[in-house]
Amino acid sequence: MAEEESVGLWLVDEAGAGAGQLLAATRRIDLESQLGPLSGALGVLQCAAAAAHLESDATGNVLATAGGPRHDAAAALLLTP
Repeated sequence: MAEEESVGLWLVDEAGAGAGQLLAATRRIDLESQLGPLSGALGVLQCAAAAAHLESDATGNVLATAGGPRHDAAAALLLTP
């Protein structure tokens, strides 16, 4: 049986950046706050950041989220090594 691993990095968008109660101990990065509005490129850059995290010595899976209550849709992707 595979051992469960926690989320080590949460890639959020501006909608999820303030959600401090969910995954409070997890490192969070909001790419849009650093790079500006990314629109359709957000997912691509989140995947690139996730790949860098998974290839590094960092531990844990990567959770990438976008959208939410103020948007028309929401999406989440859990990336594991």
